[in-house]
Amino acid sequence: MDTLGGCAAEEVLFGEISAGAGGHEDSDLARATQLAAQIELSLGMGGQGLIWYAPAAGQALMSLLAQRPDLARSVRERLDRAYSQACELLKFKAPLVRMLAERLMTAKVLTGKEIEVVIRLMGRTKGSITPCE
Repeated sequence: MDTLGGCAAEEVLFGEISAGAGGHEDSDLARATQLAAQIELSLGMGGQGLIWYAPAAGQALMSLLAQRPDLARSVRERLDRAYSQACELLKFKAPLVRMLAERLMTAKVLTGKEIEVVIRLMGRTKGSITPCE
């Protein structure tokens, strides 16, 4: 889910997604797609059951997904679920994210202790807001 966090943050906090999350092989979207494919194929955690396939990346992964619509569908569903979870978490944490952003705009740098203070402050004023896990 964390590889899709930036994209989800753009949608939740700014209302639209930029091209920064995808477009190249080392992008967040490419890394998330590779991880989802590894879960399906190499880690024994997908619909294929307990079988191992060598991890594919880049063009080899794109070819595999093109040849295997069932795998592409499973990878897409996994990505959609992770993206949805990231968006929901960010919606819940949006006040905290905005407060941290405001503090960073002013201070330019925050220590871990200063971040903890903001988290505790937000927890008291906005209900039960806890750090992301």
